[in-house]
Amino acid sequence: MIGQGHIKNTVDPRLHGDFDISSAWKAVEIAILSVSQTSTERPTMNHVVRELSQCLEMEIARSGNEDG
Repeated sequence: MIGQGHIKNTVDPRLHGDFDISSAWKAVEIAILSVSQTSTERPTMNHVVRELSQCLEMEIARSGNEDG
């Protein structure tokens, strides 16, 4: 599904589509990189934390925009 661009089908259905697509893609991309067979291609934990923090910031900004 990811390879075909169907990110909505991979996200927890209990979210009922209430998520930022860009944030979801970023999280999936970092997850895919993290399981690379070659250790040198895997991101450092610092990079993972930075990327996931950006995902969280995107979600917080999105929810804040919907409330006001």
